[in-house]
Amino acid sequence: PHNAEKVAIAFVRRCSSLLVVLPGHPEKGPLYIARGLVRVMETFPWSPQSDAPVHAYVALVHLSAALAQRVLPYHVPGLESNDVLYAGE
Repeated sequence: PHNAEKVAIAFVRRCSSLLVVLPGHPEKGPLYIARGLVRVMETFPWSPQSDAPVHAYVALVHLSAALAQRVLPYHVPGLESNDVLYAGE
């Protein structure tokens, strides 16, 4: 991957990690910001022959797997995450 693609992959990975604990939008739901990240990835100018988008989308698969759990894999003390805010939804 080109340097910009490496930066984009790192950005998506960091955002995905943050989104595990970041509370969702109170009116638009727990995945509102994650869907925005997907839109950003779709508009990024990936090189046609690059495997970089695959690495970025794998980070979203990891995010999806984490968010699908009843109890999230990690928390921030004092912050109610989506497993508490949207339990059962």
